[in-house]
Amino acid sequence: MKQSLHLAPFFLFAVFFTIAYFGTDMNNPWESTSFKYYQNSFIVIAISLLSYSIYIIRRVWRFGVDDKPSTESLILSIAAIYILISLITSLTFVVWGVVYFDMGIDYRLFAYALLLFSAIAIVWYWVFGRDNKTTDELNEFAQPNGYLRSYTHSALSETLAITYKDRITSCFNDTTIYLDSNLSLELLAKDLQIPKHYLSQLFNVYFKKSFHSFVAEYRIKYVLELLNTNNGRLKIESLAYSCGFNSKTSFNRYFKEKTGFTPSAYQVQLNRQSA
Repeated sequence: MKQSLHLAPFFLFAVFFTIAYFGTDMNNPWESTSFKYYQNSFIVIAISLLSYSIYIIRRVWRFGVDDKPSTESLILSIAAIYILISLITSLTFVVWGVVYFDMGIDYRLFAYALLLFSAIAIVWYWVFGRDNKTTDELNEFAQPNGYLRSYTHSALSETLAITYKDRITSCFNDTTIYLDSNLSLELLAKDLQIPKHYLSQLFNVYFKKSFHSFVAEYRIKYVLELLNTNNGRLKIESLAYSCGFNSKTSFNRYFKEKTGFTPSAYQVQLNRQSA
């Protein structure tokens, strides 16, 4: 019921449209009361689009999105398009519903063109701009019982698994490879010379966690060392990106899972201790 309230502007506009459609003499529409109501309803579209767009922009800037930066760019671009549409509908409301002046131009065509452009942008992003997660990585999150999967037919022997596991641990303990924001299962497999399907199995079965969670733990550990060394006098936002996270949302979530605090709350605790 709460989510259905978001449909209220649409239903309100639909009611006005229905009344106007059946109650307007199109030979002389400006003399029709129902047509005036329909024109006035354009302000509902403007207010709805403008308020939602501003809300989304604020959330993206404040919290980020749990994905690649290209996703944030897409969301911000579409929000900007909706703001333009709201301005166009506001102009339509003023011209048609207040001054009753017909310039011979249907302003809605500009709004339709912007909507088409946003749809093309979404399709383009879906095809070319998505975060290219591998099938193995996606399957890690699709299991009903956590990250473990059945590897009954795997050719990975216990001895080889221990060797690969030690290689992974040494790599993460002795280097800062986890700070690379572009680090993926494919890149790590190539760097360690471990077949990718074995690498996925090692994280799920032998480390008991997903590749992303494993990397995040090292990143959060790195951040905690920096914060403790500097008594918390560091900018949280710059830390999130410098330690390899692509969004503030991911950083905040993993940080709280590790410490029980949000980054800002943890920083406040450090500041109090050093005072």
